[in-house]
Formats: sequence, structure tokens, C-alpha cells
Amino acid sequence: MKYSSLLLIASLASSCVLMNSYADNLNQTDTLKPIKIADKIDSNLSLSPKQGFDSNSTFTVSEPGASYIKVHFAEFKIPDGAVVEVRNPEGTESYRYSNAKRDGFTYDPELGEDGKTSWASMSVSGDTAIIQLIMPNNLKAANAWDDTKHTIKIGHYMRGFPENVIENLMTQEFSTCGGNERKDAVCYKDSHPTEFAHSRPVAKLVMRGSVCTAWRVGPDNKMFTNNHCIGTQSSTTTSEVWFNYQRSSCRGSKPNNITKVPADKMLATSRSSSLDYTLFTVKDFSKIASFGYLGLDPRDAVKGEQIYIPQHGSGNPKELSIESDSNSNNRCQIDAPNSSRQNLGYYCDTIGGSSGSPVIASKTNKVIGLHHWGGCPSGPNQAARIKDIWPEVAKHFNNKVPGSSPNGDNDPGKPDTPDNPDDPNKPNYSPLMNKLNACLGSKAGKVTASRCDNSKAQKWHIDSKGLLHPADAPNKCLQLPSWYKGTNRAVIGSCNADKLDMRWVLENGRIHNVAYPTLYLNHFKAYGEWIGVWTEKADGKNEQLWEWK
Repeated sequence: MKYSSLLLIASLASSCVLMNSYADNLNQTDTLKPIKIADKIDSNLSLSPKQGFDSNSTFTVSEPGASYIKVHFAEFKIPDGAVVEVRNPEGTESYRYSNAKRDGFTYDPELGEDGKTSWASMSVSGDTAIIQLIMPNNLKAANAWDDTKHTIKIGHYMRGFPENVIENLMTQEFSTCGGNERKDAVCYKDSHPTEFAHSRPVAKLVMRGSVCTAWRVGPDNKMFTNNHCIGTQSSTTTSEVWFNYQRSSCRGSKPNNITKVPADKMLATSRSSSLDYTLFTVKDFSKIASFGYLGLDPRDAVKGEQIYIPQHGSGNPKELSIESDSNSNNRCQIDAPNSSRQNLGYYCDTIGGSSGSPVIASKTNKVIGLHHWGGCPSGPNQAARIKDIWPEVAKHFNNKVPGSSPNGDNDPGKPDTPDNPDDPNKPNYSPLMNKLNACLGSKAGKVTASRCDNSKAQKWHIDSKGLLHPADAPNKCLQLPSWYKGTNRAVIGSCNADKLDMRWVLENGRIHNVAYPTLYLNHFKAYGEWIGVWTEKADGKNEQLWEWK
């Protein structure tokens, strides 16, 4: 397929100038101000359909070395049925926006964004974001795009600082107590499995080009961070929460697959420098429920009791502070139960961006403090005491102190989750019939279309992640593993929701692929029962139109 593209490449300055520029933004202690990790790049770009048969249009925003790109739409008005997709070049991270349905997005009222016609897509990790307008053929034929009514304007985008630049700059002391003993969380997976498990509910908080740390508290949709990170409703709606942003191996370079959700509502906050908390919710809560949650420990801390701090300091992949060369036992501990009014003190390494991290008591594995202040090397780092925060937020928990369950849906006592993320005994499996009165089926590992017989082999379920499961093999999924090699046939194979080319959406009567949204599930009747994918067909479209029977 051919696309109309505009490649936007902002040339970066010399590495020396870059380092100095980023250092100006990062050279701040972990005080009551979030650390900046991105620049705002103004633009004045418009996207509209090109003329011709294939009127899908794209922009490519590329910033060499950037850690992420976040696109802000100054105006977003498209015809019903049209879709705008923001994705990375590989198609492994993709967000789709139409008038009927939007994937995650944020908006900043302080920039004049209203969340309706002006807002921002979720960030795309990496240095390139592709913005594509998809106009189905029926809209093209009807000339549905009207320049007097429809427009897509990109007012600016956020460019995340290169990760290696941040890491090099963050070798400075800041809130490090002695030598830096923060380590990738996964480094402790085998030696400290309990501490590693309790790092799962901890997430990176990205807001207005800055970064802090946040974490799930209790089993419901609630999260904690600092007030100086997000302290108003407008700063909440502009924020993203990244779960599972951590390296897959100790001191490795490859991060895990990230789950990103927008922040939603601010429930409670305190601007007091001694409390400095915000309790908030997120959208798409079901996407993060499996990461578990932390409990609260609202009591007086004891001098010398051991603690640990999972964190996203400097916006890095998740790290753990467990060890401290400032203490004789080489473990992080409470060094000053009353460091200052309503604060705990400890010589446990943090850094800019660690604000909002949970300070977890080792003997209970519950949160005893909310980290918010960097004091090292001149004095201890500090946390607001949960004991003092709890009375202000108890009503949001029905006055019951929440416990911890860091494994969430994967508690050891629960059965293993099959390939199908939904319980195969609960989903409603139904026939999918096309306009040729043929039903989608599975036979001998292949996907077919034949006369409907209401058999189990002709019943399907699309789960919440877009995986398409046959009823006679609910732990398997429809996939096209070799279509790009010239073998255009759907088969039944293992499921992997992390691969967007295995995920499907039934929309406007067609089943399109998430990674390749202009490819549709097609019954090639001329070849009998053959099922594969094809671009939208103006003729013979009955082969592509499906509905639940």
C-alpha cells in the first residue's frame, strides 16, 4: 500500500550542547518540584486525505534518540467512520481514535485543551511516531471529508530526552547517600523475591514533560503520588501512568512491554509540605488490575526497622533501593522516625523522579511512608508518614486500612492463566457469519469459511485484548503468521496479546487487524474455504462483511 507521508526530523544539536541543555533541566535535587524529562516542540501541521483511490495519509514525527513522542492535537474533527491511528513504526504500540471510540488519551486544560476537539494521544515509546488518517472506501466515495467541517491539526508534541543522556547525567549525587545502590528491580528477583514482588504495583508517572513515581493502593482503582507531582484536576488529566516499565534482565538494555493508562480523577490532595500527597484514579483500570496493589501501614515507625523503596528515579526503568552503605548492616532503614514534623528520615538512595515512591516497611511489606524529599548527602531523605496521611483519605477506603496483594490476578493461590486472558468457561462464543452466509470456522489448525451448522468449531470469542478464540480450542487464537511472506492464510496458533498483528477489531462490519488497520479478514470464495487478509475491497465486499449470528 502507498501512503502520503511528511517526515518531520528535528535535527539535534551537538552532543556537548545537548548534555548542557539537559543538565540544566535535571540538575535539581529531589525537592518539591518534579524533574523534567521532555521538551515541548511546537508545530503547525495539518493532516487531511489526499486525492486518489488510496486516500489514507500519514505524518511521521521522528526525533533521533528521543525516548518517547507524545502528539498534541490542537484541533481534531473527523467524519464519522474515519480513524486516526498513532503508532510506532513496528506497530507494536498503537492507539486508535474515532468519533465513536478512543483509546487512551490525555488533555491539559491549562493549554486550552478540552478533551473533545483538542487533546493528546498517549505517548509512543521510542524516537518515531506515525500519525495516520484512515478513511474507509465508503467515506471516500461519498466525499465525506469536508474542509469546512473537518480538520486535524497538530499544535505541538513532547520529545522525551534520550535515556542514555539522562542516565549519564544522573551519575551525580543528588539524593544519593554514599555510593549509588539503586539497582534494576529485576536484579533482586532471585535474592529478594518478596521485595521484587512488591515493586509490581509501582509505576512511572509522566506529566507535562516531567516525571514522578506513583503506585496502586488497595484492590480498587486508586493510586498515590505526591501533591507536587500532580496537585490539581487539570494536572491529573494530562498525566500518563506506565506500568511494567522495567528491564527484563539485570543491567540489561531491553525493557519489558509497558502498559500505559491515562490518569483520570483526583480524589484527595494535600499541599502541606509535610503531607504532600495526592490520591487519584486512572482510566482503563482493567488493564492494570493484574499488577497488584500495596497496603498501608499507618503506625509510628521504629528507629532501625528495615525498609525498601521501589521507584522510577530520573524516569529510569523501575529500580529498587534495598541496600545502604550509610548503615552498619548495609540495609535501608528508618534512621529518624521524626526527621522533621510529620516526616520519616532514611539514608536510602533516591533521585530526582523518585518523588511519590512508596517507602515499604520490611516487616509488614506495607507502605509506611510516601517519599517526597531528597536530603542526602547533607541529611536524610524524607517521606511523609502514612500515619498522618491516613486520617485524611480513610473515607475513600470505607475507613478500612487496605492490605497488600502485589501479585494481583496472578496470586499463587489462583490457577494459572491460560493463553486466553479471559476465563474460557465464561465468554460467550457465537458464530461469525459473512454476507455470503458462510460462517468462520476452524478445522485441522486452519481457519475456514463454510456453510453455517452452529457447531462448536464455528463459534468464536473476541476477548478484551482483541484476541480471537475458537470455542473448540479456547486457549488458541486466530493468527496469520506468514502473510507478509506471501502465505495469506489464517491458522489457529498460540496467543500473544503483546503482538498487535494477532489482535482484531470488529468495526463497521469488517474485522481488521490492529497492527495493520487497513487489512481485513477476507473469505476468498474462489478458493473454497480459504480465509486470509486483504485490503478493503470495493467489489466482492460481501467476502469481508461479518456479523455475530
